[in-house]
Amino acid sequence: MSRNFISRISALALLISFVLTSCQPETITNEDSPVDEKKTEKYSADVAVRWMDLTMNLVRLEGKNPPQASRIYAYTALALYEGVVPGMPNNRSMVKQLNGLNYLPSRNKNKAYDFPTVANKSIRDVLLSAFGTLQPQNQAKVDSLYNVIVGERIAETAVPIYQASVSFGAAVGAAINSYMSFDNFTQTRSMVYTVPSRVGNPQFWAPTGAATTPAEPFWGQLRPFCMADAQSCYFPSSIPFDINPSSAFYIQANNVYNISLNLTQEQKNIASFWADNPGQTATPPGHWVSICNQIAKEKEMNLEEASEIYLLTGLAVADAFISCWEAKYRINLLRPQTYIRENIDANWTPFLPTPPFPEYTSGHSVCSGAVSEVLTQLLGNQAFTDSTAFRSKGLVRSFNSFYEAADEAALSRLYGGIHYQEGISNGVAQGYLVGKSVMNRIRFRK
Repeated sequence: MSRNFISRISALALLISFVLTSCQPETITNEDSPVDEKKTEKYSADVAVRWMDLTMNLVRLEGKNPPQASRIYAYTALALYEGVVPGMPNNRSMVKQLNGLNYLPSRNKNKAYDFPTVANKSIRDVLLSAFGTLQPQNQAKVDSLYNVIVGERIAETAVPIYQASVSFGAAVGAAINSYMSFDNFTQTRSMVYTVPSRVGNPQFWAPTGAATTPAEPFWGQLRPFCMADAQSCYFPSSIPFDINPSSAFYIQANNVYNISLNLTQEQKNIASFWADNPGQTATPPGHWVSICNQIAKEKEMNLEEASEIYLLTGLAVADAFISCWEAKYRINLLRPQTYIRENIDANWTPFLPTPPFPEYTSGHSVCSGAVSEVLTQLLGNQAFTDSTAFRSKGLVRSFNSFYEAADEAALSRLYGGIHYQEGISNGVAQGYLVGKSVMNRIRFRK
């Protein structure tokens, strides 16, 4: 056998070995990065804060409902975290930690990255996919922010590092978009929902007001990020439906009615501050993202710290709405507005408009309970001032803890005439379970 033939066989074997190795699914690791690479913690949180601020603005401008908004925040935060985690030596990727997330591209250990650039690209690509389509003027806002950050990073980054960072950010974004495509959201777009008849079922929900189309009746079928399934954190009701004036159900409905007739200015302020109506605000999950923005700025967080707080908040709000919406449409309980008009006062109107979906449990309560749990476990009990609604309502509210803020957000729905007390209290408890499921599942540190 000739030496030339042997050399060709050896070369072919080497090529086959390289192809097989390069095609193996690998997860991001933080090891063996170039020694001159600037770690994630050395950058400010500015890029993350600006993207989250824009995401909230787009949710408002595009009129996304709360469940849709929660999904957008979660995937955007995941794109941020996975874009910068290779620069966090002590942290782990979310691969194998989140339901169904089995693969993300690995970093090139021979290349250095500029992590704000990686995040700029990964967030942009995932955000656009999560929204689906944007109005032209809103697409322009995305392009503008992306290009502004591109200009900033090019001015500070060597060309090879910048190019490698954009390429890696694109790979991370594409992998997360693939992961997103299998969460069952697309399938629910074509499902048809028929409101169950109330004939013989007076406890069933009835649409109220101008918005008669039920909002996201199949949201409970989406893949959770951390929960085992949509019902795993459900908190059951103990008050059966009843129209007898001496019954517990009638009493709690009458309590909603009596409170509404004697609202103080403070109670009105609380109801308005936490209303977070779609199309006017970033919605209830966006309110908590806004709180994270404020904390990131006040604490002068670095990019590593910000990526963690946004990810936990995003996962918490997303699973909270899956958990809550599964309960809403399974229990299918009527709203106070319907019950009170049918059994107490036919002319009654709540302080806030009643949303177009069933009552039990309260979305504000589940969402707020979940986020307060993850933020407390991450940052501890701390006082803070929330100026989320400052521009639109001129209100600023201060709290001694995240739990206190969650309790007020939940109670605001009683003042608004939108929920019974049990839907509020059990909703917060359900939210705590969601938050605990996130914290029990996620391990940032190796």
